[in-house]
Amino acid sequence: MQTSLGLALTLALLSSAACHRTKVVGLDQGLASERVWVTMKNESVVVLFGPKIYGNKLVGFVDGKYAEYLTANVTKVSVRESNRAGTAALLAAGLVAFAGFAYAITGSGGSRASDYCDDPNNVGEVICQT
Repeated sequence: MQTSLGLALTLALLSSAACHRTKVVGLDQGLASERVWVTMKNESVVVLFGPKIYGNKLVGFVDGKYAEYLTANVTKVSVRESNRAGTAALLAAGLVAFAGFAYAITGSGGSRASDYCDDPNNVGEVICQT
């Protein structure tokens, strides 16, 4: 049971990474997003919600508080977008893992107790009931 829970949590963590990716865009393109990651000249990064440009300032909300930044200080704007290829690859890997797990549980063609009991070389080692 713990193995199944661990597997499910691992898949959930990986799926969040596979379903989205970060893409660098121009400042104007970033305004179309609800949330942007803004890298400043001093290498600091802020997550800005509801970005808008007023004059020479980029404005929005950081941690629920109104913030303003000079556009001249912005070096990079990134947005998060869906990653269909990564999601499809994760789904395929999950199906292969599930199939392997199901194969291992239902019997992988290994020896069974009846095979062992039918073997004449194990006489006296195991009591086999018929």
